[in-house]
Amino acid sequence: MRAVWDRRRTLTGHEIVLTGFVAAPVGDLWYLTRMHVVCCAADAQPDKVQVLGAARYPTNQWVTVTGAWIPSDPHDLHGTVARINATEVRPVR
Repeated sequence: MRAVWDRRRTLTGHEIVLTGFVAAPVGDLWYLTRMHVVCCAADAQPDKVQVLGAARYPTNQWVTVTGAWIPSDPHDLHGTVARINATEVRPVR
């Protein structure tokens, strides 16, 4: 939520490291995904981060992405997905 809604943009200039699994692509776009559980598995929802600047790994492969946060466009009503400009993607073994 911070990556999308933080108007002060406090992630600017910080190296970001995220680990998750590769979701099925949407066209040419790919997403690093983690499941967010509040109470139990029945209420789990995906938290997705769009990865830019790196080749996509196979769907369901766990990877660690390092890179720079990209601010959401406040004028794009559909721009509520966090984004990262990847400098490195490593498979999780």
